[in-house]
Amino acid sequence: MDLIWNEIVTEEDISNLNNLYGYFEDSVIVSMNYISGNSINDEFVGDFHGNNDLRIMFQRLDSNPFSIELWFAHTKQIKFLFVNPSDKCQMDIMKAKVCRNNNSIFWTMWDEFNPYNEEHQKLNDVVFVESECLKWRVIKANMIKTLIYFPPEYKNLALKIRENYIEHHHGEVDLVSETDQNNIEYARKEKYDEAIFIENIDSVVIHDIKSGYTNRCSISDVCYHGR
Repeated sequence: MDLIWNEIVTEEDISNLNNLYGYFEDSVIVSMNYISGNSINDEFVGDFHGNNDLRIMFQRLDSNPFSIELWFAHTKQIKFLFVNPSDKCQMDIMKAKVCRNNNSIFWTMWDEFNPYNEEHQKLNDVVFVESECLKWRVIKANMIKTLIYFPPEYKNLALKIRENYIEHHHGEVDLVSETDQNNIEYARKEKYDEAIFIENIDSVVIHDIKSGYTNRCSISDVCYHGR
């Protein structure tokens, strides 16, 4: 089950996830990563994909399993009430669940949330995520964190590499345009384990941050096959 994305399709899939993770009891949200899939290039031409990918990683006071990641695709709504230390409120999750209606899948911290009740979705103080699709997986402790640097003209290629990494073996995989950052020190400062620089349509350079090892390899080595 480790490393494999499990897609939510049936009510049984939902029940299995909720039961496996104990309805998120005594868990916390560790991180969230959102990528819209939209951008504007240097020539002011828009590139719109509308993927609206949202990935949330959880940890809990239980080791079986300790951490999982939810991947919401084509996210429709995100409603969160963030708690800060000054609020003097508990930050852990008492209980949450995954549920669905005929059109969407939800993750919510409201036990009484009814996905078929449209009024529930309109309440301002209800924490939930709504998306068209949902996948989940157990996170292993040794999964690494990767940053992909891409020239603006290779953004679609970067997205393809990212998708491949996520589906096969990686934990967190982020993208950054070389117009914003092009220095390996940025990846080191942000505590990434690995940095990938896209050179052209055929090759990439992979840097292991800790060891300093650098390897130039074919796009096919990182884009189409598990490593």
